Amino acid sequence: MVSDGRDKRPLYSNDAIVVERLRSAYAGKVKDGTVKRHVNSLFGFGRWLLENNRPGFAARLHDPSLDQDRKEYESRGGSWDVPRALGRLKTLAGGAPMVGRAVRNPDPVDAALIRDYKAALIEEYKAAPATGPNPATIQVYGSALRRFSHYLRENNKPGIAARLHEGSLDEDAKRYNNSIGISALAHLRRFPPYAALGREIALAARTVRVA
Repeated sequence: MVSDGRDKRPLYSNDAIVVERLRSAYAGKVKDGTVKRHVNSLFGFGRWLLENNRPGFAARLHDPSLDQDRKEYESRGGSWDVPRALGRLKTLAGGAPMVGRAVRNPDPVDAALIRDYKAALIEEYKAAPATGPNPATIQVYGSALRRFSHYLRENNKPGIAARLHEGSLDEDAKRYNNSIGISALAHLRRFPPYAALGREIALAARTVRVA
């Protein structure tokens, strides 16, 4: 993590690197005022992502989850210059991530649950495209759940599957402070094939702890 200029709030180092690449690419080609607006908007967005436990934007330029985070940022008063600045970054990247994608390491049981959950949603969509879940939403929810599971594991917390219907998972979700992750968790809990399964896993986990 790094800080920039007078604003000492940190942001991900990869985000800072790609912003400086954009600044260099703008040199002599774009008006100074535009450069300043775009650079400052990206720094502000990057700080907000870090403060809210979201992955940085540098490795997610072409990930639907970034657009969701950007919309939430704007709804909370963030700069409206961010979409244009991100568009410039995408052009500069040429369709590829500007840095390596962050490695997520979810709990293995969670990973299996999320994989099966996504597969079930895809089948539901294929069966009824008009009313089934949107493919983009499926991708966003799956990614959000993997990030949440990774967060839990990094903080030595039990995974999602073992606590799917426990209040302690809600408390961790609040601390994680990611609206997309919370929405994905709520949908997973309500989704018929996994509502009962989650309760069975949680019961089994509690039995093991008692034993």
